Amino acid sequence: MAVHRYQPNRLGLFNFWYHTDSVFEFANGKLFVRGANGSGKSVTTTMAVPILLDGDKSPSRLDPFGGKSRLMVDLLLGEKNISQKEDATGYLYFEFKKGDSYLTFGIGMHGKRKERSIDYWYFMINNDRRVGHDFFLYFEENVRGEIKKFPLTKKQLEEKIGRGGEFTTSQTRYTEMVNQYLFGFDSVKTFKELIHILIQLRSPKLSRDTKPTDVTNLLSDSLPELTDEDLSPMIQTIGTIDAHQEKLEKLEHSLRYLQALQTAYQTYNEHRVYEIAKENTEVEKQLHRSIQMSERDRNQLEKHENEHAEFLELLARLDTEKQALDVEEEHLRGHKVFGLRKQQAQYEEEIEQFEKNIKSLEDQYNTKSRKLDSEIRYQKQYAYEKEKTENDITEMANELTQLAKQTVFLVHDRFVSHLEENPDRELTIFEETGKKSCRLTKNNFL
Repeated sequence: MAVHRYQPNRLGLFNFWYHTDSVFEFANGKLFVRGANGSGKSVTTTMAVPILLDGDKSPSRLDPFGGKSRLMVDLLLGEKNISQKEDATGYLYFEFKKGDSYLTFGIGMHGKRKERSIDYWYFMINNDRRVGHDFFLYFEENVRGEIKKFPLTKKQLEEKIGRGGEFTTSQTRYTEMVNQYLFGFDSVKTFKELIHILIQLRSPKLSRDTKPTDVTNLLSDSLPELTDEDLSPMIQTIGTIDAHQEKLEKLEHSLRYLQALQTAYQTYNEHRVYEIAKENTEVEKQLHRSIQMSERDRNQLEKHENEHAEFLELLARLDTEKQALDVEEEHLRGHKVFGLRKQQAQYEEEIEQFEKNIKSLEDQYNTKSRKLDSEIRYQKQYAYEKEKTENDITEMANELTQLAKQTVFLVHDRFVSHLEENPDRELTIFEETGKKSCRLTKNNFL
């Protein structure tokens, strides 16, 4: 399984306490240390946590039981009645691994038993060099035929670190390095709070008769106290939340009133649209009837004009026949053989009958002419009324269009398009509130 964060990999102690060159290997970031009482388990693990994490070597940190009599110089040189060392240089280092990358933090020290003093320096290796593999904290010399290891001095280590890490004599800078490269907390203060919790958790009291409540209390006690500066943002946030909650309640109250008003106004608008649509439907029906009457009168007028033309043609033909008869009458009057009075009377009667027919045709022509004049006057009157009706419909349609925009009547354009595409088809609108219906045709929406 791929590891996406650094894990402890090795803990090393060189020329420190009773360790000549000891390395403790971790398995997947875990280490199990077993040994008899007084064998140095606590001292060894204390060097890793917390000493190598923040570099704080105060006496209370060196004793898991919280005592303040233990000093680092005694740990470096060993107990006086056992160890013969009076001064020495030693190293502690902690190696971390992430995939194929390695990161090592370490502390070097030189102490003198007589003076009870100790000098510290700190280092970090971040270019994948590893202590004991390609980087060594000592140099070797042949002493009387025996190869011995001598720890690097402070100056020698600084030169050897070079650009593949960082060397410092400041514990503060060392703490910052560990936090920056290993933990990545936003501040060193937060990092130190984590170390404080780790110190509390390593207490030997947790190893016997420990209840869950004890662990809870211990963790609570290890947390830092919140200052007024820490609490101020939370207090301001709570106040802001309360203000927003109060404002939200007011807005919700107003929203309910507005929704009720909107419902009532929407109902009114729908009813108003229904009434206007109903009026337009009646006007449309009236216009439709007027158009039908106009078509019927136009057809009748055409019929009368055709009849009038036929009468004029017949009148012209009779007039021609009359002229021919007049010519024949004059010719017959001058004829000697045909001078009989009886035949003349017969011709006179025929002429009289023709004159009566002509008179009848003239009467019919005059009647048709008067009727045609009356029909023309009616058509002019009808055209005037039609134009007036169309103007009224246009004004009413404009009012309906404006009202549809104000009431967000979204189907208005669809109705208009439908009526323009189907001018002779009626469209039914059902109003949900009143359950009424009306008939709309093209001229309802212009």
